[in-house]
Amino acid sequence: MNSINFIHVLRAFAAFLIINSHSDKLFPAGLSVLGTGGSIGNAIFFFTSGYTLSLGIRKNTSDYLPWLKKRLVRLYPSFLVFTVFSLLVFKGTYDWYDWLFFNGSWFLQAIVVYYFLFFPLIKYLDKYLGILMLVNFLAFACFFFFTYNHAKWTIDIMTNPTRVHWVYYFLIMLLGAVVSKNDSIFNRSDKLYLKEQQMNWFTLLAILVVSVILFYTPKFLFTKLNFDSSIQFIYPILLIIVTYPFYLASVRVSSYLKNTPESFVNKSIIFVSYLTLDIYIVHFSIIHAIKKSGIVFPVNYIFALVLILIFSYILNKVSDWLFNLFSEKPNKANQIFRAK
Repeated sequence: MNSINFIHVLRAFAAFLIINSHSDKLFPAGLSVLGTGGSIGNAIFFFTSGYTLSLGIRKNTSDYLPWLKKRLVRLYPSFLVFTVFSLLVFKGTYDWYDWLFFNGSWFLQAIVVYYFLFFPLIKYLDKYLGILMLVNFLAFACFFFFTYNHAKWTIDIMTNPTRVHWVYYFLIMLLGAVVSKNDSIFNRSDKLYLKEQQMNWFTLLAILVVSVILFYTPKFLFTKLNFDSSIQFIYPILLIIVTYPFYLASVRVSSYLKNTPESFVNKSIIFVSYLTLDIYIVHFSIIHAIKKSGIVFPVNYIFALVLILIFSYILNKVSDWLFNLFSEKPNKANQIFRAK
């Protein structure tokens, strides 16, 4: 198993937050508010994707179409395998276009769109990433003020038909590219004496807590104090503010865990980080099935976590087998920075 690094930690953060956000149905009524964090988890995942993909694009001489083909082909096996499983076990109904266009999974649809845009931007406009982030935010602003329904708080509802979240999450993916560029300059991932790696644990925790509170403050103001819903406009900025401390924390945690490379914690984090895509695909169905089972909290929550990991691992192995079966040669490239 590979040595742990901050990408592993970030992906584990993302996986847990996404699972937890959809587990609100498993909490008792009075505690359902604890089932949150999905927007932060999504942002962390897009951040890591932007980070790792941009590193690969800068180092690789691949042309656009081969790179795009590799990314798209890597997405389909897990999705198709679990769709077949759902069709047989959960008796779902699917049309041909559901299979082709990832219907029912905005997350996969968005990442496909991002793939089409990301390669040329990094390949040819890497010097202007800051400007690209500004352009992205201005595009979001136009989208928000001229087409978005301001009557209620819906900006973080992923079934929102406006797809506004597709716009602002791409901003987070670009942030990952910016940070990876700075890290490659300073060789951040290999040096253990940088400020965030030496940061006091209490200070780091305080930064995380403050950023999370700040992130949820506008929604609290709107829902509890009937604040103007136009405050949703700052949502992308808040995502940046809350995502970056998680990055700093992952760097600090990974540098600490490198002292115990064979520990259970290390192995568990790496294990979860490899399954992020598969976890995203299976967790909805598992949580729904556990909810219907009638198992009480917190046993239902723990049971759901265990089943999600088991089914994600099985799905990962089956999809890898299919991917390698139809590839010219087994794909073993860069497992640490596995960007799906």
